[in-house]
Amino acid sequence: MKAFIMAAGEGTRLRPLTYIRPKPLVPIANKPIILRIISLLKANGFTEIIINLHYQGEKIKETLGDGREYGVDIVYSEEKILLGTAGGVKRMEESLPDTFLVISGDIATDINLREMWAFHKRRSALVTLAATIVDDPTKYGVISLNSDGKIQNFLEKPPRDKVFSPIVNAGIYIVEKEVLRDVPPDKFYDFGKQLFPLLIEKGAPIFGYLSSAYWKDIGNVWDYKKVHNDIGDGKLQIPLYGELFTDNVRVGIGADIDKANFFGNVFIGNNVELAEGVTIVGPTFIGDHTRIGENVRIEESVIWDNVHIEEDATIIRSVIGDNTKILKESYVMEGILCNLPREAINR
Repeated sequence: MKAFIMAAGEGTRLRPLTYIRPKPLVPIANKPIILRIISLLKANGFTEIIINLHYQGEKIKETLGDGREYGVDIVYSEEKILLGTAGGVKRMEESLPDTFLVISGDIATDINLREMWAFHKRRSALVTLAATIVDDPTKYGVISLNSDGKIQNFLEKPPRDKVFSPIVNAGIYIVEKEVLRDVPPDKFYDFGKQLFPLLIEKGAPIFGYLSSAYWKDIGNVWDYKKVHNDIGDGKLQIPLYGELFTDNVRVGIGADIDKANFFGNVFIGNNVELAEGVTIVGPTFIGDHTRIGENVRIEESVIWDNVHIEEDATIIRSVIGDNTKILKESYVMEGILCNLPREAINR
């Protein structure tokens, strides 16, 4: 089966983190978001993958290659000008089979895609949207369903007084290729704002697969931190690399952590050095090649790769980006620290 990962956006809501990496390469539990999605696809039988690129696309290609390392086959669609969600898929129309899956490149989920595919086929649907219930529907496409799952109404990001349902579009679609006839070629065109309302107005068989699986759109830094808390609390079930150091601590290869103290769930990458007196309170995630000095305290934070934290510093509920140095006796609480590239600073 074939899938299309939408990965061309600039990730503006996740800045400054997306100045360092394109959003699909932002790590979830020390592994890029897009690799989490590829793992989900492969586990559900999708081994042929198309990925559209635009912002920092070369970095994504360098990371993933042709996909063989991950047991899949990847083809890229490089958009010089952004074509939108539906427009990007339309561009690769000739490479798509009669039925295929589309998934956003910036979500965390453990949804059962095989069950969703079976639902789509049983309903003889043209499009099936994964649907979920959220507390604040105003940030998403809001939908209402009849008893059979057919979508009765769809409204993209309505104001609060126009919300008619807590059920929203989860950014995962199973699509019959024929619906792309309604998408104009070589133009910006959006699934939620344009195509889905058009199809519903026509009375086409558009269904919603309402799932109780974990789902989170990583729209901003606070959503990003919430996903990590949910992984630490066991709410999101994803494959985790490394070996168990204790019941609550998982560690990669080449790590020197014997002198540190751990409380709660902690996830440590490869070649990490923790000095004497370091205390880490979970859920906390520490990326590869990170060095942490004596008597540092870290609580409920996400530390990326190649970070150096000098002695007696304190980091609480924060995100620290790649290649960042935290000076001794620093105190960071609920913050974001990044070593930004020059081109980002000059914008």
